[in-house]
Amino acid sequence: MQSHTRHTLLSLCLLLLLAFSWPGVLKPVRAEVRDGVELSGIVVSAPGQADGIGQWQIRNEEEGAPPVWLVEADAATEFKNGVPSVGDRVEVDARVTDDGTLYAEEIDRHAGDGGRDPGHEDEEEFRGLVLARPAQADGVGEWSLQSERDRVLTILVTAETYIIQPQPMTGEWAKVEGLRQADDAIVAGLLVRDDFEGNEVVIRLAPGAEPEAFADRHELDLDNALLASANIFLFHFDDDKDDARDAIQALRQDGEVIWAELNFAAGAPVGDPYRTWGWGGVEPTDYENQTAFDQVNLAAASAVADGSGVTVAVLDTGVNVDHPALTDLLLTGRDLVDDDLLPDEAPDGLAWGHGTHTTGIIAHIAPNSRILPVRVLDLNGRGNTFLLAYAIEWAVAQGADVINLSLGTPFDSTVLRVAIEDAISRGVVIVAAAGNDNADAPQYPAAYPGVVAVTAVDENGVKADFANYGRGWIDLAAPGVGIVSTIVGPEGSGYATWSGTSMAAPFASAAAALVAEGTEPHDVANRLLAGAGDLDSINPAYAGQLGGMLDIGAALGQEDIPVTARTFLPIIVR
Repeated sequence: MQSHTRHTLLSLCLLLLLAFSWPGVLKPVRAEVRDGVELSGIVVSAPGQADGIGQWQIRNEEEGAPPVWLVEADAATEFKNGVPSVGDRVEVDARVTDDGTLYAEEIDRHAGDGGRDPGHEDEEEFRGLVLARPAQADGVGEWSLQSERDRVLTILVTAETYIIQPQPMTGEWAKVEGLRQADDAIVAGLLVRDDFEGNEVVIRLAPGAEPEAFADRHELDLDNALLASANIFLFHFDDDKDDARDAIQALRQDGEVIWAELNFAAGAPVGDPYRTWGWGGVEPTDYENQTAFDQVNLAAASAVADGSGVTVAVLDTGVNVDHPALTDLLLTGRDLVDDDLLPDEAPDGLAWGHGTHTTGIIAHIAPNSRILPVRVLDLNGRGNTFLLAYAIEWAVAQGADVINLSLGTPFDSTVLRVAIEDAISRGVVIVAAAGNDNADAPQYPAAYPGVVAVTAVDENGVKADFANYGRGWIDLAAPGVGIVSTIVGPEGSGYATWSGTSMAAPFASAAAALVAEGTEPHDVANRLLAGAGDLDSINPAYAGQLGGMLDIGAALGQEDIPVTARTFLPIIVR
């Protein structure tokens, strides 16, 4: 950027100060000033458009200048290191027109932690799930962050804390850098959403492009390939490179890139049901005889099908491979988190037992199916979209007929969508949990076309108070409150109650296994939906937003249902 004299800057500041109509925000003025000006500061307001065109507010860092600059970006503005977000530090080269408007010629987004000053080497890094946060919009106050199953951190956010916007919300992952106090509370210097893998990027290259040469050209390391025919790869940056958010915009300018995206976080649905389950007082008979199985008409279904010859893949936190109720059904799976062949549950994490619990539901409903456990979530129930897509591809290659996904992400990931579409086109039934936010915002992969999205109801068919809902993307509802199933925990193998859409999804996956036993693959999901019962009369406030109540017996008793063949075309996103 060009340097300018302090005299020019101060003269411009005096002219611009005349334009204030409310404290702190600068309005355009009319002045015969055509000098360029260099600004630096923090973005406090950004246009809503992805291309960055529109009005920006930038908090000034120069002494003697207005506290906030108002800057216009147009089609001629050059964005270096990508379009900034609120909270990012930027440097701006601007020109002043005859009417006094500041037009940005160049906006340079800084890498890393944006507007944070250097000199925080003594701070520790903490990651976890936000359990509680202050109500006020600025985020100042006490936060609760769960980093392990029995460990909740108290985070103190002050006016001095640098918060990268948008702030983490309850139920989202967060990263904190701060100093631990004598009372074990952490005073936060930095707070940021931890919603993608910081040094990774997923890229689809054009046909004929060589991934190794591409990696060398951009100083990347090639990690893995997905759907080789689609030319999709996971790359990561060298330690001395900017993080993924800073570099991905530049990568998208390469002519060999069809699309590039962040490796988004994914995980077991969050909310109160995710954090707690009940261990004591539950016996195997409570598991076998619970009313939830009556709700889905299992007795009628069990008279004609048991899942023989059907493989159900469970992509989750792993499974307790030694649980006596499961061992006879388990195939040799894979742990993609630790990269080995033992997809066992990791102890002490937030999600300990999650995969074992979902697997137990399938085992009871489809007792002669074979279950393929694939560990894609770490001990805290966190994974990412590339790993999940890779696991789907691997499960399909192992012969999975049904894939249960009691997990999700709020991010519409292209790589995950491609893997889902490929699996469905091969006749695999994909079932996914709708999420535990009590909201209608779509969750993925549940909201993708062709996926059976499952929400949760209680024993009376009433929507669970935590369960997501939505018009056009929820397909089925199944029991999800106080479900008894297999578990592993501090006392070893056993049985426990757990609530969540994570528990509802395996009811539908197991139902798909029973239907698949004697049905063409592409007809399985149609039969489940056609056999579903009415929920609108019980839930009038959510009419048309819960799908139908799962009825396995009815699904098995359906006449032939016309099938509209699914045709998936390659997604080309630039």
